[in-house]
Amino acid sequence: MIEPSPSNPKAAIDAQLERYTWEKATLIIHLQLLPGENDDQKVAISVGIRGEPPLVQTVELSQLNLPAPIQQMLERLKAELPERQKQKAVELERQRVDALRQNYKRRQVSPPSPSSEPSSSSSHRPQQLSLLP
Repeated sequence: MIEPSPSNPKAAIDAQLERYTWEKATLIIHLQLLPGENDDQKVAISVGIRGEPPLVQTVELSQLNLPAPIQQMLERLKAELPERQKQKAVELERQRVDALRQNYKRRQVSPPSPSSEPSSSSSHRPQQLSLLP
């Protein structure tokens, strides 16, 4: 194969087009199991190559014959999810407490403004409103 270089634009073009050749393309297959019951759980499937729009289709999980390693990984994930949820809850609570602490530390009590201080020329007696004659 000719090495791509600025002096050989044909080789550069060929290198870019190589990913469109089935034998040389890195294929991306994505399975996304959507929430639902096992009987009618939907799976979004996409297939494509990098930098191009994928082909997308939705099917029922029961239509797929997933390989044993994927099924084992799904069972393992299912078993681990409750513990992962607990760990995430602890992490979120820690973040909430840290945010409250940071907010508390940022609070500043500002000194009273000069306009709110009683002037030295006025008397220091409290002002009251009398409602009785």
